[in-house]
Amino acid sequence: MKTETINYTIPTWAICPIEYGDLSGLTADEVTILDEFMDELPRRILGIDYSEESWFSHRNDLQLLGGDVVTATVTYKVEG
Repeated sequence: MKTETINYTIPTWAICPIEYGDLSGLTADEVTILDEFMDELPRRILGIDYSEESWFSHRNDLQLLGGDVVTATVTYKVEG
């Protein structure tokens, strides 16, 4: 099985919804932003690992707002 990885910089608020599908506490705008991000992820995801340390960034891969972020490394299966 061939796999590849891709790194995303995501806000810390997105970890729980991505991992567990728990959207409680999110605004309608955050849910929309998260849905759009999830639609862009590669198919056949095998796992997502998050960096242990967070840091402040002026932007991330979900939105153009500053906040605490982590690196999410997505491992997915490649066909072929």
